[in-house]
Amino acid sequence: MEDVSDALAYLKARAEDLGIDPERFVLLGRSAGGQIALQAAYTLKDPAIRAVVAYYAPADMAFGYSLPGNPLILDSRKVMDRYLGGSCNDDPERCRAASPLEFADAQSPPTLLLHGEPDVLVSFKHTVHLEEKLAARGVPHFSVKLPWATHGYDYMFSGPGSQISLYFLERFLARAAP
Repeated sequence: MEDVSDALAYLKARAEDLGIDPERFVLLGRSAGGQIALQAAYTLKDPAIRAVVAYYAPADMAFGYSLPGNPLILDSRKVMDRYLGGSCNDDPERCRAASPLEFADAQSPPTLLLHGEPDVLVSFKHTVHLEEKLAARGVPHFSVKLPWATHGYDYMFSGPGSQISLYFLERFLARAAP
């Protein structure tokens, strides 16, 4: 979070030299980067953050910890313990504080969520939970569910998942951050 805040401050301070608009930023991230982008967008309350985009992001860390993935694929609890600096079992507040879902409110920026339904690393239910919270809070949002896509599907740039995501990303940005 501090890095995102520092990056925004840097970009704003040097906006003229960089030829960018210091009042129009969109945060985008994939997986843990998506969690960070969502968390920053929902907690920094910076009006310059016009929108946020998350690809297959863990948005509900308590849920993710309570229902770990298949350890033969990835020991998700161990990954989360390292990522969060400790166990959610020992400190439930740690999970809550790292869950973008907990901070989504009526002032949150428009949100685009892209996720493959059969993702075994970050359950699609993270997106479902966040989408429900955004709808309840009246936050403009759109979710793209890809029924065949797995975690990291968009890294095959010419593949169908990447092309579909790009289609929705372009249209979302045109409306959310013109």
